[in-house]
Amino acid sequence: MTSTRTWIGIVVCLGLIPAVVLCLIHGFIPQWRDLSDPLGRPSTLSNELIVSADQLDKLTAEMAPKHATLSVTIQDISPLARSLTELTTLAAQLPDSARTVNAATTSVAGTARPLPDMISDLVANSGQASTTVGNMTGAVSGVTARLDDVDSQMSSVQTTLKTLGPKATTISKTLNTIEEEAARVAALGPLLAVLGPAVNGPKRPAPHTTTGR
Repeated sequence: MTSTRTWIGIVVCLGLIPAVVLCLIHGFIPQWRDLSDPLGRPSTLSNELIVSADQLDKLTAEMAPKHATLSVTIQDISPLARSLTELTTLAAQLPDSARTVNAATTSVAGTARPLPDMISDLVANSGQASTTVGNMTGAVSGVTARLDDVDSQMSSVQTTLKTLGPKATTISKTLNTIEEEAARVAALGPLLAVLGPAVNGPKRPAPHTTTGR
């Protein structure tokens, strides 16, 4: 009959020899920490998981109002786009108005150019005063008509510029608001980059599908 000491020795040899062989193969030297806690300190991992969950809750609480503000700002983009379209349309009309004003001014200069000669003819030839006065009246009337055209074109340009003013101010304020909100959200980017993989795990790329020709 096998004694207790012999049985214990056989069990120790059968368990110790394979363990020593595995340690030599893998180059592993067990320490007291490995023997006392072979599961790898699960309590420490649990504490780290709880801390990560608390940080995620804080981050979610901070992101909620920012997300609401960002949603309102995004809703303002649609009228901003319409304002930009109207602004572009009005700005496209400015070169045509400026060219029209320039042409009208040139026409005024050309119409007024004969006036000094006509006045000289009026003084030198008093006998032809009636004809010269009639010509001068026609020239003055032409100048008046051209000046009216210039005034009309200048009024059109002024109206266009008045329309552009409030829209440009609104667009500037909206763009400043978007820039401030984007800067606030960007400040949380590094924290999201650290907590995302730790909580959700690494993301695997989607498998590629092959399509036959």
